[in-house]
Amino acid sequence: MIEVLHIVPDDKFIDGFRFIDDSLIGHHSTFLVKVQVLDQSFRYLKYDYENKIIWKRKELQNIAFDFNKYDAIFFHTIDPFVFYLLNKIPNKIKIFWFYWGFEKFFLKNVNELYKQRTSAIKNRIDNEGVSKYNKLKKLIKFYRDRRLMLKVLKRVDFCVTWVKGDFIELKSILKSDIHFLSFFYYNKEYLGFESHFLSHRGIVVGNSADPSNNHIDALEFLSNLNYKDEIIIPFSYGGTFEYRQKVMNYSKVCLQNLTLNFLTDFLPISDYNGLIDSVGGFLFFHNRQQAAGNYIAAFFMMKPVYFSDRTTIIDEFEDLGFILYSLDKFDKYSIDDLLINCKIAHKLFTSENSIYNLSCIYKKI
Repeated sequence: MIEVLHIVPDDKFIDGFRFIDDSLIGHHSTFLVKVQVLDQSFRYLKYDYENKIIWKRKELQNIAFDFNKYDAIFFHTIDPFVFYLLNKIPNKIKIFWFYWGFEKFFLKNVNELYKQRTSAIKNRIDNEGVSKYNKLKKLIKFYRDRRLMLKVLKRVDFCVTWVKGDFIELKSILKSDIHFLSFFYYNKEYLGFESHFLSHRGIVVGNSADPSNNHIDALEFLSNLNYKDEIIIPFSYGGTFEYRQKVMNYSKVCLQNLTLNFLTDFLPISDYNGLIDSVGGFLFFHNRQQAAGNYIAAFFMMKPVYFSDRTTIIDEFEDLGFILYSLDKFDKYSIDDLLINCKIAHKLFTSENSIYNLSCIYKKI
């Protein structure tokens, strides 16, 4: 029997993966959850996860862990600390990197993520009370981490992602022999999507409180349109406290013509699906691949999706046949388009397809 070690964060994607992984036979999976302290409780994980790893530099440098009993190690996303772990893994063990998209910004300039308004907010936050010396230290750390990661990531055998553009971009950065494998975490059976067209009003902006959602830029776009319906902003995770406060404070003072609802409490999947079903569409101002689960929820529930910039995820969805709308087509959707999206989503994002893709991945071990 194949023995596989999964190193995972406490993230909402992981239970969906377990849902698929548990249905496969011919292997045994061990899940190792990254934590800051061993008695840390989980925020998103609901399955029973007994094994934990302290994800800090000193602990990883001194870790005593028997990797030899595994045939493969699956890293569900990667960050700079992985350098201290990959060096300890024997070459005979195959490494699979489940790539989430944001990791490339450990390897290149993160500033391209932010539009004008968000960039101004980020700069104020990052520069408040920070000396030139500390700025220089931060810059040196970035390039040191980048150099170490570029070196050690050549050890990775496979990049697992469903967005081919992300893989092409990553391979050009790494300049390695890494190979592409396809997998998507979510499927309709796990998420419990229902499909029907309801002509609700209101819109969801972004998918989290991470600044790469460019919240103020998106909200000012709606303000300039004098948008009258409710605007829901998922704000329960991602981003710093300072960023969230500045966005909410700015909105209260400068965007008083908008009806805003900041969701600061994390919602269970069933509640979030109900929320999605109650709105009229989604607006995304990302400059990178992000919010895939929200796009797919919109497709299943026949909601129009509007985007500000072409990204790898937009290209991938359009290659698959989905119809999305640029800003010049805001509120000009077609029900026929939404029906096409719904049919494609029901065909593609199934547990059967996820099981097949994961079984193909295991065959590479």
